[in-house]
Amino acid sequence: GSFALNAGIAGAKSVLGVDASQLAVDQATENAKLNGLENTVSFRCADVFELLPEAGSAGREI
Repeated sequence: GSFALNAGIAGAKSVLGVDASQLAVDQATENAKLNGLENTVSFRCADVFELLPEAGSAGREI
């Protein structure tokens, strides 16, 4: 979550953090809210390697 949060703090328009642990996703989501980033940074519980092709085909920067 810290990489995603730092990207949001640095001014990224939209950030998706991915973690295989639901607990980590829940904690990172709460941290985003505490830092006022809930509209910029979101998190998803998944295997990042399964999401890479989807993100690349959507034209997102990885």
